Amino acid sequence: MRKVVVCFLGVLLWQSMYCQEITISACYSDPKDSSAIYSPRFDLNEEVCALVVLHLHNLDNFQVKGAIVDSIAKETELFLYVPARTKRTTVFHKDYIPLTLNLNELFGVTNGVVGGKTYNIYLSGLNRQSAAPKERSKESNYVCFEANVPMIKIVLDEQEWPLNGKTKISRLVSCGEYHYTASASGYPDVIGTVVVKKSIEPVIVDIYFK
Repeated sequence: MRKVVVCFLGVLLWQSMYCQEITISACYSDPKDSSAIYSPRFDLNEEVCALVVLHLHNLDNFQVKGAIVDSIAKETELFLYVPARTKRTTVFHKDYIPLTLNLNELFGVTNGVVGGKTYNIYLSGLNRQSAAPKERSKESNYVCFEANVPMIKIVLDEQEWPLNGKTKISRLVSCGEYHYTASASGYPDVIGTVVVKKSIEPVIVDIYFK
């Protein structure tokens, strides 16, 4: 009887673990983004690396395995410097099914990522057994605000996001139309409207203070 109970509990634990998965919420590569060459890393062949930035939502204690030259964690972002022509890497979390990122498919390349370029991937933790409000639904997407100077805060409708001197911020929100106010020290507020639609690419909002 004891063996039956142990086996039953084991099955429940297995089902609980594997009902949780890491999902790709969005991805994009901005040709104007020079982050990969601001502070470059080089592979064993002295070639400049590509930079893959993982934007993590509902995920912590995150691990990545593959050809990684260097990695830097910054709040909810993980910066991975990988050799040119890297085609895939695998991400791990103790509570989720491992996810292999096929970079060729995600970014429409044929021979892996290109050295000196930056690639952004937005990842969310999804539990199939629960519908927590913070998890990405089918009708949500990331909105990314990027400014030319350090910002104090952004207010999106009634949601206030402190930035404490950062020039960009990304958040997962429901699809719809939002009014925003961006604030920076010494500059007039920038006010505008953004429409968030379901897409594999995040919504990018450029904020210019003058």
